Amino acid sequence: MEVPLKDIAVAVIGGATGIAAILLVFVTFVVSRADALPVETSDKVIKRYTRVAKMGFIPLLTQVFVAFAAYWWLFHMESSALLIIWKYGFIVALGSFLLYAVWVLWML
Repeated sequence: MEVPLKDIAVAVIGGATGIAAILLVFVTFVVSRADALPVETSDKVIKRYTRVAKMGFIPLLTQVFVAFAAYWWLFHMESSALLIIWKYGFIVALGSFLLYAVWVLWML
């Protein structure tokens, strides 16, 4: 049984926006944590938290871009460019999310 591409696009939209939401909550948490550090905290530690927060926007924006491409494709199914963007972009976005998660664990 073959799954229609439009159903896969809807699943990609849901998955990408869900991961983007999780990333947004995490990045906001890290930013607030960096702001709440005591004044005597070294600049190195503060920069580490700031860097982790800023780097979180890369996979977040990647997920949003993929969700937008899949959504736009639902209205322009003849566009092979949009199909390729969301079809392979979702794999890239998941990879960037995974790399970010591993990097954060290593950094913090």
